[in-house]
Amino acid sequence: MHTQLESPIDSLGIHESVDDVFPPGELATSLADLPTEVEVIDDDGIAGCDAVVTLEYREAFLDLDWIHSIQAGVDRFPFDELEERGVVLTNSTGIHDRTVGETVAGYLLMFARRLHDHVANQRERRWDRPEWDEAFTLPGSTACVVGTGTLGRGV
Repeated sequence: MHTQLESPIDSLGIHESVDDVFPPGELATSLADLPTEVEVIDDDGIAGCDAVVTLEYREAFLDLDWIHSIQAGVDRFPFDELEERGVVLTNSTGIHDRTVGETVAGYLLMFARRLHDHVANQRERRWDRPEWDEAFTLPGSTACVVGTGTLGRGV
């Protein structure tokens, strides 16, 4: 579904549900330069907004112009009802591709060099030298990435 907003957004609510992932006040502060009012809201504040950034779905969102889900998955939202009401639904697909790819690369190097073992040994104050062939290098190794979605491409 590709829909455009029919009117400008005057009031953007950062729903308190995003607190499960990040501080809503931090997002509101980072969006303060927008040419619209941005504030953290609870369920009672939904009616005073044109748009909302959220983690969870609320029935009251059907009266808004725009809903942005902070997750890639939007299966919790009622697509047919949103379309009937002309509510635009967007999501956060693609925002983690590079960070997940870099994290996977870091883990590959960590496990290849057995850094996780060295950290555990350090915590336990064990200073035995590892076997000479315990760690390995990555050149010549093969990896298989299953899936070519945003995260798979990032990896």
